[in-house]
Amino acid sequence: MSRYKNLYDDFRFLALVPAKIITGFGILATILFLLIAAIDFGQNSYTGWNVWSIGWSILLVILGIIDINLLTNIQKYPKYYRKEYEQLGYDFQESHKLTRYLQRLLRSKVDSSSYISSANRQNQIENNLIRLGSFVICFRQSIYIFILRTGGIDGRRDINDLNEIARELANFTNSRNSSFQQFTTEYKPPLGNRRLVNYIVQRLDR
Repeated sequence: MSRYKNLYDDFRFLALVPAKIITGFGILATILFLLIAAIDFGQNSYTGWNVWSIGWSILLVILGIIDINLLTNIQKYPKYYRKEYEQLGYDFQESHKLTRYLQRLLRSKVDSSSYISSANRQNQIENNLIRLGSFVICFRQSIYIFILRTGGIDGRRDINDLNEIARELANFTNSRNSSFQQFTTEYKPPLGNRRLVNYIVQRLDR
């Protein structure tokens, strides 16, 4: 359990990496579109370039550089990177790819005919919390799957479904399955009070 605690503390950032990368590229595309529009306006408008259009273009360039820098540095976490992980062959790119794959597998389709609308919305919120709290850590010889468990409807998903998801990840990586173990730890968000979070964790051996 102490091993899981260390892994959770150092690598829980992986859960939000896919969303951050998609958001970052979306922001970058928007900035590029606005920059092209600003350049076109400056060149073709009857007023031409002025202080406002030049200032706006410079601001967009600065925002673009900041966004690119954030996207570039996103893999440099955990902040206190341990030599141990380097020796174990920690792979950020594979961890990101498998975290994204896990979150896709965890996405549940809610049949609106089976739920009243409020229950349907709650189930979708619950599933989003689970997906955005779950992640995969990849080392040279082992892979750790962390799946968030909540008290809501979707959080009580049948363990057989979760085992099937783990088997898909094992097949995808040519790894051997183990069994899920319960893991509970304390989490303090940047803003808010400390709370207990419940996970099930499975190790895959390559």
